[in-house]
Amino acid sequence: MKNLPTKKMDVLNGEYVNDFEWLAVSLQDRLYRTALILTKSPREAEQLVQETYSHAKQKFHQHEPGTKFGAWISKILIYKFVGKHGSSAQVNLAKFEVEFAE
Repeated sequence: MKNLPTKKMDVLNGEYVNDFEWLAVSLQDRLYRTALILTKSPREAEQLVQETYSHAKQKFHQHEPGTKFGAWISKILIYKFVGKHGSSAQVNLAKFEVEFAE
């Protein structure tokens, strides 16, 4: 039986990955597309992705091992968007969770 690592890690192709930058870059296009759908502005989408990366890097130690990093960081992105736009933001979370769960 394979010993599980003690650090918080994600599974990618059957291997544990504990490199935030590598995981984040691998999802950059998907996060940007999601941000662009939400903001409808390329400049705002880029800002939202950068804010998401900054927040996620600070909280990476809270990412649960064995869970999908894409779903975790996409929730951060959506919550950042809703936090900026308040109750006027209409977001269908289920749509984005399905996309990032794959």
